[in-house]
Amino acid sequence: MIKDFEDLKFGRKDALASVYEKTAPHIYAILCRRLADEDAAQTVMKTVYSLLWTNRHADDAPSDINGLRALAHREAIKYIVSNNLQPKPSTPTDTSKPNSPVNDDLRQAYLEGRKPSRSKPAKPQLKGRI
Repeated sequence: MIKDFEDLKFGRKDALASVYEKTAPHIYAILCRRLADEDAAQTVMKTVYSLLWTNRHADDAPSDINGLRALAHREAIKYIVSNNLQPKPSTPTDTSKPNSPVNDDLRQAYLEGRKPSRSKPAKPQLKGRI
């Protein structure tokens, strides 16, 4: 896929099609997670690939999937800000719940100065030289 990004810099339209085919499902999933609805995700998706094509000669143009992910993320944030939207809330994890066992242990460790209990036994430490 890196070759496709390199070919894209030289202006080959079939390279854009190849990059799109290989990355579009992943980029769309990122945008759907970040934005509130599918219409917004499709709008930003068009923007991302348009920017990929129009800025292909720039020094900071995406040269791999990670750069394309970063571009998609930035464009999603721009869309949220420019349209005065709220980002889609992420699902909370167990550690974000105020009364979870992990938070209780951390709270006690902080307030009482004790070590949090471990759910798994610690790995034995080897002493001496190997």
